[in-house]
Amino acid sequence: MKKQIFLILFILCKLTLLGQITAVTPKIGVTLSNVRDFNGMQYKLGYLIGTSIEYKLSQKIVFKPEIKLAQKGTKQNGFLTDENGFLLPDSKSYISYNYLSLPILIEYHPLSSNHIFLSGGPYIGYLLKSTQRTITTLNGEKYDSKKNLDVSNYNLWDVGFCVGGGINIPFLKKGEIKIDLLYEYALSIVNQKQPPRTNTFSLSTGYKIRFGN
Repeated sequence: MKKQIFLILFILCKLTLLGQITAVTPKIGVTLSNVRDFNGMQYKLGYLIGTSIEYKLSQKIVFKPEIKLAQKGTKQNGFLTDENGFLLPDSKSYISYNYLSLPILIEYHPLSSNHIFLSGGPYIGYLLKSTQRTITTLNGEKYDSKKNLDVSNYNLWDVGFCVGGGINIPFLKKGEIKIDLLYEYALSIVNQKQPPRTNTFSLSTGYKIRFGN
């Protein structure tokens, strides 16, 4: 995995030196995700931090790969039992999946102003870590515990597609405030142990630094 990361960073640096990259946008944001494979799961908030790289293909079309750390996951209520086998209705479990994610997006600007855009494309993610936080009250005492989960039963690669859009708000001479909204849908991988298949919404904002016109 480290070799792939270094290769990607090398390619991005090479493109920068060759003057092919027209803009870079460091960004932060939040995710809202859920796991599709199990009943009774609820959406859970997470985080994302990363950078998008832009290469202008035409007046309306931009090639926009990204590299980011993104947390996906799910939430479950009332699944724990006490020593007598009775459900604890106030128990909560938060499962997090932390990915290094690489969306490969095409950004389309339908209006002449180029402020509003639509985007979409495939993504691939690599599962770095998974944790579970459990909160419950037993015999009047509150328990809050966190543990790392064994991911050996997962194919660590998360593959899917994403669609969305956003807006560029002019700021300073060569910059813009960029707001992105994306929906990511994880796909099944045939003949492989499955990663947690998620539906994920993400909202991010960043400062777009232009290198060209």
